[in-house]
Amino acid sequence: MEMKHWPILFFTLVLFGCSDPKSVVIPQNTANWEKELKASVEKLPDEDKKLLVDYILRVTMAQAFGGEGVPVGTTIGSAINNQKQWVAEQERKAAEEKALKETVLQEKAALQRQIDETLVVTLVKHGLEKGKFEFEDRLYFEIALQNKGKKEITGVSGELKFIDMFDKEIGAITFKFTDGIKADTTTTWTGRRSYNQFMDNDRELANLKDGKFKTQFVPEMIVFADGTKIGMSGG
Repeated sequence: MEMKHWPILFFTLVLFGCSDPKSVVIPQNTANWEKELKASVEKLPDEDKKLLVDYILRVTMAQAFGGEGVPVGTTIGSAINNQKQWVAEQERKAAEEKALKETVLQEKAALQRQIDETLVVTLVKHGLEKGKFEFEDRLYFEIALQNKGKKEITGVSGELKFIDMFDKEIGAITFKFTDGIKADTTTTWTGRRSYNQFMDNDRELANLKDGKFKTQFVPEMIVFADGTKIGMSGG
């Protein structure tokens, strides 16, 4: 359908002399829509007019991308019913998606609370080590891990994000700790990675000043000595 015919349909659509406007067949030739549909639509309630316009717009848009367009023999009434069914289906899908999203968010919040009650991860110190390693400088990080729970932890994996005072993430480090943390104890993990002076994030991490940033622990998995696990990867 040529774009130039759409305004004619959507802004001048009125019905043309039929006792039952819904029985009128929508012409295949879009050039005839104004003439042949003009008077029947005027008798429709406003809600049905809108449904008809939305149906034809939806179908003709789909036709522009390879769809079949308005099927032969489609009446105004069947077009309205089709649009009602389509709207109801979209509303059903939207409700399902909303319910799923809420469920996932609730599960994540509950999981985060469980992790927060079990483990605290914080940055102890960080910096740039220059000249200690052949051919490269390295960023180093020392992280403290406190087991607040009553079960021994055998392993932790996750990510520690660095966030500046403007709440912008400026970098992150991933780590895996497998040396174990007994219940009600604290241990530390130290890690290093290559420093690239040409990368903005590396330069920002190297120059972070105490009190000018915060960290956020994003857990992947916590594994306990009894074989149970909690984390974003399952458990």
